[in-house]
Amino acid sequence: MIFVKLCMLLLSAAMACAAVSPPQGPPNKQDKVNEKRFMDRHVMAACYIYSTFFVFRVSMECVAIISTCFPDAKTMETILSITCPNYSRGPDHERIPLLLPPSFIIGVAGIVLGSAIRILCFRTLDRFFTFQITIRQNHRLIDSGPYGVVRHPSYVGGAFAILGTTILSVGPRSYPWACGLATSSALVTFTLWLWIIFLVYWTYSLLRRAPIEDEELRTTFGKEWEEYAKKVPYLFIPGII
Repeated sequence: MIFVKLCMLLLSAAMACAAVSPPQGPPNKQDKVNEKRFMDRHVMAACYIYSTFFVFRVSMECVAIISTCFPDAKTMETILSITCPNYSRGPDHERIPLLLPPSFIIGVAGIVLGSAIRILCFRTLDRFFTFQITIRQNHRLIDSGPYGVVRHPSYVGGAFAILGTTILSVGPRSYPWACGLATSSALVTFTLWLWIIFLVYWTYSLLRRAPIEDEELRTTFGKEWEEYAKKVPYLFIPGII
């Protein structure tokens, strides 16, 4: 169980970081960049905050899990008191760091699925994929791969990954709550909820970029984009939206 949970945590962290690591360099002076909105101007900072906080959160849980293997060691006992305060409450709590509640499995699945979709989009768009809303020199309209299914699959992947992160962070019986970390101090509780507010805002901002991108592409490609929009009419989910 320890090995399985550690592997799932490390996989989710690796995939989440890959999903917010730019596959290409930043736009150059010849590229047309739309940075009118706050989040569009600070998208790389948002990616850094997301990956840093999530890796820290995963690391805390990994340390708590590994520490349960050496409960009698004084150092590990001290570490457990910090990473999993509820562990010291008796036998009923000693397996808390090893639990695999539904929120954990769903959260990891969402992160891995969403990140995999984004990585596929990176490869499909290749040099045309940027984290800024950008029209590159000699830009081409790509309608293959996931872009032949919906017009903004990378945002769908991002939303899945962020939803998975949220469930993993504050879902029922998730690590911060089950281990008592979330209620160990007002500062930790405040930080967790600030993190959730950030994720909600980021998801909203991400999805709001879709019509802005569409307008940039329509202006650039004209009739070619109109034909593409008829061929692929849905922004995020086929048959729905």
